[in-house]
Amino acid sequence: MCLSEDERRLLWEKIEDLDSEMNVAVSEENYSRAAELRDEIARLKSTDPYSNAEAELSIAVANERYEEAAALRKKMKELALATPITQPADSLGIKANSDTVTRGVRIQTVGFYLPDPSSPSDGRFMFGYNVTITNLNNETCQLLSRTWLIKTRVTPSDSKTQVVSGSGVIGRQPVLGPNESFTYSSLCPLSLDESYLRNLPQDRVRN
Repeated sequence: MCLSEDERRLLWEKIEDLDSEMNVAVSEENYSRAAELRDEIARLKSTDPYSNAEAELSIAVANERYEEAAALRKKMKELALATPITQPADSLGIKANSDTVTRGVRIQTVGFYLPDPSSPSDGRFMFGYNVTITNLNNETCQLLSRTWLIKTRVTPSDSKTQVVSGSGVIGRQPVLGPNESFTYSSLCPLSLDESYLRNLPQDRVRN
């Protein structure tokens, strides 16, 4: 099936919405719903030529078929990724940035608070984040898995850390040649105990 650029963009907007919904389902431990969303995301991705080429590229690299991999990489550049990048909702001026290089791979992140889907009075807060991964090495690399450590306050003096691990990011395992980048966006819902909110100093409470 041949998709126009507008159709591809609409497709990836739908995929991004479903991925965000899947993250919420996982955070709420609704794993049956998360599995349904995962399968629907995979089905939608299978209709996009870029995703198909990316999957073939991963197999080619894993089997050291480098000529085939080079041809697939060229095809992907011609197709171009249609995934829309979510822009930070900065109405409250709350942002967090990070820029780190480890083993020749640069990770740039921007985190931001999303007031509309949040409900502070109920202790529910939604955050979004954009991540850009750039391969600064002279060799090809692939992102296979990720691990997040999410730390939230339980009381003013105590906190808890949630470990979230999985394969790839937003259902993908991008392969990056030298100086190539991959950018993705996602959401992170966080909850705070009501007693913690009541005990916050007034100067830390935003209206």
